[in-house]
Amino acid sequence: MRNTLQLISIQHELGMAVGLDLHLEPMLRHFTTVCIRRLGLAGVHFFLHQNEAGNPVIGPTAERVLLRRYLSVPDHHGEDLFIGRAYERLQEPPQGHGTHFLVSEERHGEFFYHFKLGDLGIVVFRRFARPIDESILLLLKPILTRLTTSCLASIEHEQLLHAIAARKQAEDTVVFQLYHDDLTGLPNRRLVMQRLEQELSRSRRHRHVGAVLFLDLDRFKTVNDTLGHSVGDLLLTTVASVLSGLIRREDTVGRLGGDEFVILLTELGDDVGTAARNVRAVVEKIRAVFSRPLVAGSHTLYVTPSVGIDLFPDASSNADDILRHADTAMYQAKARGRNGALFYDQKMSAELEDRLALEKELQDAVKNGEFELYYQPQYLASGDIIGAEVLLRWQNPRRGMVSPGLFIPVAEETGMILDVGNWMLRSACRQLRLLEESRLPSTFKKLSVNVSGIQLSQNNFVEHFQGIIRESSINPTHLGVELTESTLIKHTDETVEKMRALHASGIQFAIDDFGTGYSSLAYISRFPIATLKIDQAFVRALHAREGNRAIVKTILALGHGLGLSIIAEGVETQEEFECLLAYGCEQFQGYLFGRPMPFREFQTLIKSGDAAPRTKKRCA
Repeated sequence: MRNTLQLISIQHELGMAVGLDLHLEPMLRHFTTVCIRRLGLAGVHFFLHQNEAGNPVIGPTAERVLLRRYLSVPDHHGEDLFIGRAYERLQEPPQGHGTHFLVSEERHGEFFYHFKLGDLGIVVFRRFARPIDESILLLLKPILTRLTTSCLASIEHEQLLHAIAARKQAEDTVVFQLYHDDLTGLPNRRLVMQRLEQELSRSRRHRHVGAVLFLDLDRFKTVNDTLGHSVGDLLLTTVASVLSGLIRREDTVGRLGGDEFVILLTELGDDVGTAARNVRAVVEKIRAVFSRPLVAGSHTLYVTPSVGIDLFPDASSNADDILRHADTAMYQAKARGRNGALFYDQKMSAELEDRLALEKELQDAVKNGEFELYYQPQYLASGDIIGAEVLLRWQNPRRGMVSPGLFIPVAEETGMILDVGNWMLRSACRQLRLLEESRLPSTFKKLSVNVSGIQLSQNNFVEHFQGIIRESSINPTHLGVELTESTLIKHTDETVEKMRALHASGIQFAIDDFGTGYSSLAYISRFPIATLKIDQAFVRALHAREGNRAIVKTILALGHGLGLSIIAEGVETQEEFECLLAYGCEQFQGYLFGRPMPFREFQTLIKSGDAAPRTKKRCA
């Protein structure tokens, strides 16, 4: 009777110890404590199937799974519990029906009992002196079966919690990525616009003024092109960190993409004047920090920002308008010389809208045949014509005649200069062929066509140029190319190779507006140059300006010393001509000799052989 009551007590207490905690490790530890106390055990050891992270697993999995110690009480990890051999025996098919549940072994007065916990693993009971009574072993089977079920439930519960946590983390990551820039971690356009809309409402409600600063890094493309995008990315992260350190906690720094950043400043004052002063203080902080070098990996770089500013609220502006206004002001700041900051005004929008309209009209101009070539003749001092500079004119249906100073920069910035330049070159060669067929004067040298640095940088420029010459069947020695000094400096190595290839075909090169750029002897001697053109800025009022006279004399001496031809541009008065002639200049171009004219007029001029006006007076 006493043994029966004892068995019932043991069974009850062990059974109650199962499932008291929802988490696996605390539950097994509690169960182990009861087993040791009620069964007189020396130790209890759980070996479970675990993945490489040490988490128990259930059933088949793609992960690598090992049978490893999960819990031992007391904690003796060095002892031999004969796990490998016992586990193999528990996996063997039993004699008759059923499955293996228990493998026992006695070693030197120690008794080891290995119980199978389904597919989870095994638990080892260790006892000294005497074995566990057979009747107790029988009652352990349902208890351990129940323990296995509780373990499965606990593992599934923890896996569910882990899955929920992982899903929540994944959702948080998705939300963060939705509203933040991948590279810098700053708020992206979506989040910036949300905060701007909220702040716009608050500023209207509480009658305070805020501001949006639109920043674009000057010459950032040069960093990417020369040092690589990886360095460019490092620079952007540095800029993000620097800007974040300049603002208050209630303000926002965001990255819209590329090298464009936005700063949202809140509650700058109750009136526009106070807000503007506070914005200028922030701009000065920005300039100060960018005046120092920024570290991008192993590189130390100097970059400057162009900043556009728009204050809000405005009676009619929404968040999109405010950001667009700041962007417009930034564009104007960059156009005025970079490293500047401008407040937006409505005139800027009108200028930008006109610029965008001009871009659209420029696209249509090539297709609609709105361009025309004009020719400004070039003469010797004797009055004999030696050629002409080919000039591009645009007769716009809405604007009338558009100045090249207006549309050429737009064409270069948008890349449309490639189509425009191609049309100009083809048309000039076609009209040169007509001149050649009507017999050119013996003094005629060449027609000179201006080529943009963007055209020159194209990989197939030489092949394309030579193809047009072949198609038009012109004499290539009658065609010249004018390049600016800045073009030669920017593309030195590749430019030399391309110029030499065209020079070998008979093309002559001239440096346009000489003296306004670098004027380096090194590149003059390196490139196959035949002609220098004195810029009209030095010719203007030459007879009255001592500085201009000194520059012109120097250019003439330099050119003659190198065996180059010299053409003076923009000669408009008799006095300018007389001075140039006295200093040894023999080739001229300007209104004094002839204005730019359409091809038909120039063709008539060539056929007539009329000489230009000339003089032999002296310059003081």
